Amino acid sequence: MLPPLLLQVKPTDFVLDMCAAPGSKTKQLSEMLGTDGFLVANELDQKRTFTLTHNLKGGLGELLTGNTIIINNDAQHLPEFKFTVDAPERF
Repeated sequence: MLPPLLLQVKPTDFVLDMCAAPGSKTKQLSEMLGTDGFLVANELDQKRTFTLTHNLKGGLGELLTGNTIIINNDAQHLPEFKFTVDAPERF
């Protein structure tokens, strides 16, 4: 049996997580990106956005990683990004 296909995130990637809450996948992606990559975590539901934010915070109330921003938008109304978030040649 073949292992499941995993997202091959490189430390220099820019990643858009469209359904980010409750945050375990987002946290793993953020850790995979390290300090050179960047992650935009989007969650449509505002209550789930609060859960996501809480789950990504450390004991001091700061986000655990400095490479992640959290937004709350409908996918049809995302802000314009200044970088490309897809890498189809690796999939």
